[in-house]
Amino acid sequence: MPGYGVADAASTIVGQSIGAKRPDMARRFSKINVIMVMVIMSAMGVVMYLTAPWMIGFMTTNQSIIELGSSALRIEAFAEPMFAAAIVSCSIFVSAGFTLFPSLMNLGSMWLIRIPLAYYLASRMGLDGVWVAMAFELCFRGAIFLFALSRFDFSKRRGIED
Repeated sequence: MPGYGVADAASTIVGQSIGAKRPDMARRFSKINVIMVMVIMSAMGVVMYLTAPWMIGFMTTNQSIIELGSSALRIEAFAEPMFAAAIVSCSIFVSAGFTLFPSLMNLGSMWLIRIPLAYYLASRMGLDGVWVAMAFELCFRGAIFLFALSRFDFSKRRGIED
């Protein structure tokens, strides 16, 4: 949830900076928001990892479900910082009027990385394999979004050219 909240804030403040014809400010706000959300979600990942059995146990008393759910949460906890980076970076691109590329990155990452990898790992690792595939794909997606954002030219976005 913090990732989506920061993404909304980043979208607003970056969009306002672009509208004010301040690409330097848009870049600075982008960096601040991405770093902030990665720190927050890293902390949340640590909490999720440490409290996984309690979190699942809050919803069920079935020990096998608690074990499976805890394993899934612990695997996913490692992807939280990069997932947050992807969420916020995508919102930043959208606020800059750059929508097709992030949409294709999300779609491609899901269909070309997560689904084939989940299919492959599920047959070898079971449910954990599916979650490992998801965590890997979220880290990959975060990395490609961070790379794209590092090369993004805010001065050539809608609003700046007017």
